[in-house]
Amino acid sequence: MIPINTNYHYSPYQVKLYNILNNNCHNIIINSIRLLSSKTKYDFKNNKINISLTGELMINNSNFNIESFILYLTNELDSFYQLLKTNHHDLLGINQRYYRHTKNKKDYFNSQDLKINVDLNITKYGLTKEVKNET
Repeated sequence: MIPINTNYHYSPYQVKLYNILNNNCHNIIINSIRLLSSKTKYDFKNNKINISLTGELMINNSNFNIESFILYLTNELDSFYQLLKTNHHDLLGINQRYYRHTKNKKDYFNSQDLKINVDLNITKYGLTKEVKNET
């Protein structure tokens, strides 16, 4: 959950993005994908945030493009990250993570741009429903 001591009010969609970035991704639905889990790793050496997601496709549509979804989600996460930087809200604790990793008190969050990479593993394609007609 996003700390409430900020002056900026984040939308419910932005809270979903925050939860993905903060390894709190359970049953988040975005564009017909139910995200079941996330694993976020911060690579300070290469200025990257690597996110591995596990999810399931909730529609039976052979035209659904997973690559387009990953690109869309990456752009949304990057926009949210840039919004946090604009508002000077290190809600992800990046400076604290950087200090634990390097023992350097540098303001890493505001001084660096991190590239976000998203990997998505689909565990189930579409909905399966069994209907019994008992007459």
